[in-house]
Amino acid sequence: MYIMYIKIMSIQGDGTMALIVKGVAEVRGNFSLFLDEADERPAFISRRRKNYMVIPDHVIAEMVPLSIKVSYEVDEDALNNPDIDGAYIAECDVFRDVYGWGKTKEIALESFVEGLIGFCEVFYNDFESFSKAPNRKNEILPVIKIISILSRGGNIRELIKEGSI
Repeated sequence: MYIMYIKIMSIQGDGTMALIVKGVAEVRGNFSLFLDEADERPAFISRRRKNYMVIPDHVIAEMVPLSIKVSYEVDEDALNNPDIDGAYIAECDVFRDVYGWGKTKEIALESFVEGLIGFCEVFYNDFESFSKAPNRKNEILPVIKIISILSRGGNIRELIKEGSI
């Protein structure tokens, strides 16, 4: 264990903040205690000259504001054709590549939610690539929030606000 000092600049004046950083071997010796400490405040581990912060996922989910406004487009030709499934198309502004479609708004919304969960799964499984892509950086925290909600058995439909057609 060592103390890491961080330089702080504020209106009241410059100063330092001391953070307790534990080494991997120390954490390995009593991992349960380390996690208990991380429940009370962010905990730090040092490995190979890199520091890692551990914060419970529910805390991160609460810190990330996310409201997904879904809007709908209507394909008039598909609306009048019983052979076409996608009269309504659901999309949002947060995740540009996620869409849902269906004969009704409700079916389109369900399709959108399924697509969003699938997108988050792909993002997570290839996190290294997605997190480094400049056009995907703004999706990192929303994906983490959604994964956090799903990991606790939550419903991401609570994040969705329906817009107009």
